[in-house]
Amino acid sequence: MKAFKKSAEKNKIFLVLIIVVGVILLLLLSSILFKDARRFVYSNNLDMTVVEIAGNDIPLKNITYYIMIEEESVDESARAYNSENPLEYWNVNVSNRFVSSKAREVALDFFIHDYIFSILAAEDGIELTEDEEKDLGTKADTIFEGLTEKQLSTGITREDIIVAVTMKTYADKYILKEAKANNVKMDEEILSAYYGINSTIFKKLKKDYNVKVNDRNLKKIPMGHVTIN
Repeated sequence: MKAFKKSAEKNKIFLVLIIVVGVILLLLLSSILFKDARRFVYSNNLDMTVVEIAGNDIPLKNITYYIMIEEESVDESARAYNSENPLEYWNVNVSNRFVSSKAREVALDFFIHDYIFSILAAEDGIELTEDEEKDLGTKADTIFEGLTEKQLSTGITREDIIVAVTMKTYADKYILKEAKANNVKMDEEILSAYYGINSTIFKKLKKDYNVKVNDRNLKKIPMGHVTIN
């Protein structure tokens, strides 16, 4: 009986050791992968195809603005998590996914969202007023002039910013028009639920426009290091 208890205790200790070693190996692996990602030179890969939409190859350069915005957003949480070492947050594993991996997906989805909805806006005959175009130019100037050296190192230009903010404006105008036509309440959360990146409508549009993500290239983007840190 005593021998049986000793054997059981040894098995428990052995199991705990296996779990501890497994966790350590997982952390080491994530650290190695993250360091490898940092070797990726962003500005040398601007022509790299990240996604295909309706048969059109979309290069990395086109989504730089969205990557920058998403990194700024996550960075706020990262600094709240660990102000002395915000990079630690990007390596956090949530529901078997690293924060950096999720951020890549979100940035790309926001781009795809605005890209498709801006196409729908053009097909619907939606146009921008002179005042809106002027405001977009001013907004792009303000954003570009406020870029850090790290952000500028991506190769992003004022023209890239204008394209991005213009595309988003068209997308927003189309969504507001559709919401009004369908009696959807003009509330940010409700509009997001109906037309946002997690909505049923957007998921259907991605299928309709035959969206194909190049996962291999997408994973090369070192989120948390592109425009910050």
